[in-house]
Amino acid sequence: MDGGKVIVLCLVMPCGACISHAKTTYNVVEGYKTTNPGKVVFYLADSDASIATCSTMNSWATTNTMPNSTRFSSASIKGTDYAPAAMQKTIVMCGPNHTVVYNKNGSSNTTAALKTAINGCLTTGIADPINEVAALQVFPNPA
Repeated sequence: MDGGKVIVLCLVMPCGACISHAKTTYNVVEGYKTTNPGKVVFYLADSDASIATCSTMNSWATTNTMPNSTRFSSASIKGTDYAPAAMQKTIVMCGPNHTVVYNKNGSSNTTAALKTAINGCLTTGIADPINEVAALQVFPNPA
């Protein structure tokens, strides 16, 4: 996030009930690949870090056509870290302070609200500081 990225974290239990929620979130993020390449990153994780292994998450994502997702199962990230707890949850984080700007359970996950959160991150000052410095030109040189 410090490099200007928008992180979209989709927490699921790898089950049938979570497919629609995960696919909606995944498809929204995929839509940013052409307009904001490399800026919006999708992570798919086990919602309570005890149900699935990484291989289970990989298999579930592949079976449900989410090939460009980074998947993991880790006790360091749990759905209960982002109250209210839910089996399906989407979190959008951005900015140098790693601000959570969207935190919705699957039942209230809408494409429009998710896009609004991501667009807000992309337009409110999370630009990549490395690219800004590289674009700086001082004349005459040496200054």
